Amino acid sequence: MNKVMKATANSYSLTIRIIIMMILTSFTTLVSQESLQSEKPILKSSVSAEFPNGVHFKYLNYLANELDMELEITHMTYNRRIMSLRSGLIDIMTGLRSTFSENGEFVYLQPSYTSTPNAFFILNDSSIKLTKMEDLRGKRIAITANDKPYVTALERIGAEVVILPTFDQKIKLLQRKRIDVFEHVKSSAISQLEQRGLTSQIILAEYKSPFVNHFHFALSTQSPLMTRKDDIEAIIAKGVSTGTFKKLRAEHYQAKK
Repeated sequence: MNKVMKATANSYSLTIRIIIMMILTSFTTLVSQESLQSEKPILKSSVSAEFPNGVHFKYLNYLANELDMELEITHMTYNRRIMSLRSGLIDIMTGLRSTFSENGEFVYLQPSYTSTPNAFFILNDSSIKLTKMEDLRGKRIAITANDKPYVTALERIGAEVVILPTFDQKIKLLQRKRIDVFEHVKSSAISQLEQRGLTSQIILAEYKSPFVNHFHFALSTQSPLMTRKDDIEAIIAKGVSTGTFKKLRAEHYQAKK
């Protein structure tokens, strides 16, 4: 009798354990499925480590939200970003002039989301004066990227072009007088000089750069998002027509003051 009762108890206990295990397994599976369903696809991009939360990050974040994707950002110099875009390590890049050759490795997304002037910056002393285009002749000018048409245009003026991918490098070499001038997006450079307390040491040159940047998003041809190219361009067009990109830019630089 005792043996029968023990066997029954053991059987009952085993049954209970099996039921509990089945419930736990079902719950775990359900949670896992819900977790997988809730995960958004990843939009891979990159911005400069100097400006991790800069206006480019805000543009990309806007785009990711409109696409219902999670934004994954790595920090790279401008030239490394272009290389990563060409190789497919990132899906998309912002801040690209339309003068770069695509070579089938990436495509410019239309329309341009903003057009901004470049500006020349010099030390605030009497050694360099830039009041007209001819004053660039014989000067060492630092620019961000090896944009061949742009470099050619500067060299035709008679300037010597130096490629410096970071804003810090431009400042340091100008202070050491290893370059005479650096060129940068006007609003970004002024904001950075103000933050660093350098506005009395490094000033905007009187001569205005004749080069206007038409900036684009660019999409790697190796990215799975090529199938959504039309959707992305529609989002960009909406951002331009509604003034979203202008608003993001204005709010960013206003917050820096």
